[in-house]
Amino acid sequence: MSVEPGAARAMSGSGIRTGDVLGGRITLGEMLASGAMGAIFRGEDGLLRRPVAVKVLHPHLAATGEATRFQREGLVLARLSHPNLATVYDVDVEGGLPYLVMEFVEGKSLADLIGPHGVPRVAGGVSWATQVCLGLAHAHDHGVVHRDIKPQNILVTPSGHVKIVDFGIARGPGAAEMTQAGWVLGTAQYLAPEVASGAPATVQSDLYSLGVVLYRLFTGHLPFEGDDPLVVAMRHRSDPVPPPTDVRGDVPPALEAVLLRLLEKSPDARYASATAVAEALAGVRA
Repeated sequence: MSVEPGAARAMSGSGIRTGDVLGGRITLGEMLASGAMGAIFRGEDGLLRRPVAVKVLHPHLAATGEATRFQREGLVLARLSHPNLATVYDVDVEGGLPYLVMEFVEGKSLADLIGPHGVPRVAGGVSWATQVCLGLAHAHDHGVVHRDIKPQNILVTPSGHVKIVDFGIARGPGAAEMTQAGWVLGTAQYLAPEVASGAPATVQSDLYSLGVVLYRLFTGHLPFEGDDPLVVAMRHRSDPVPPPTDVRGDVPPALEAVLLRLLEKSPDARYASATAVAEALAGVRA
């Protein structure tokens, strides 16, 4: 791999950043987001002349087991190919830091699109929800659990096409749980009760998180809210879910039934698969 002199200097002290060239072809633009594991940049593939998204591991994690997990994640995700999943094009290392080159999705996240009372049109929300289910089903069928389903990780293009992004803490078949003592990966507001209790994430825990996303999508509110992540996680474990129609009266009964089944405390009481959720959503009439 070749790196321009300016890029090499930028990486030597603080890691990869805007303006660097990775692999001799990917020029990094603005930073789009930064999380616990790494930063995501908009980039330009100079060879194929297309925009890309680039996720780079944070420098302080480069010498830890997280670097191995990051690269393993990329290899797992590169095997997935589905219209409702953002594609991983490449996995590589630059200046000692692993990075993923991914499809750049032009659109807004569900977090940006959900209004104070949820999506304005139930039918439109059902279309988005169904597409999320189809993408999740493909990942699950290939042994990949997302583990961080939330509105910020679901993008909608101007034409209404949905893409799931940032399998940032995904786990593929045969991978160890790879958490550190005291860590609970995921976002507390969308965390399944069993994961909050320390159990490994599964297909059913992804479906619970999906249920929280859809509850918010159709009502504008989370089932359990609060400022303390630990308290919110514990409420997911113990508190009954407020019926969606108590929050928004025009939620169709069939849709309410789907949401409440997704949010069952017991994994066994939820749907068996994301495909089954998509089939149930097909019966919802706005």
